[in-house]
Amino acid sequence: MKIQILVDNKFRDFHSTYLVKRYVEENSRHKVVLTNKMNYDSVFNFLKPDIIILPHSTRYLADAAKRYVKNADVYLMPTEGGFSDENNLRLLYTGGSNWYDTASVKKVYVWGPGVKKGLLK
Repeated sequence: MKIQILVDNKFRDFHSTYLVKRYVEENSRHKVVLTNKMNYDSVFNFLKPDIIILPHSTRYLADAAKRYVKNADVYLMPTEGGFSDENNLRLLYTGGSNWYDTASVKKVYVWGPGVKKGLLK
């Protein structure tokens, strides 16, 4: 299985995302490819991954995710935290866009029980 993970910010997200990549590859037979904001779309079209993991569903990724769900399972693994209120929490996870629904996003990873509780309200 091929998995593509988008690193949104190389200074904030790369090291932890690299640890996820290593863990998955060392404990499974899956191939994991890390991509950045400049090449994620080209790599998706070339690699044709089974799973794409996105760090958020806002801004430039909302439209891209609509295209990806046609050819791959979309997972959401937010790399930013520190939510000031429930509206900001929902915005990060749902992007305020139409593409996000339980049918298109296969799995959502949350930071902890507080985030889960806020999303389920």
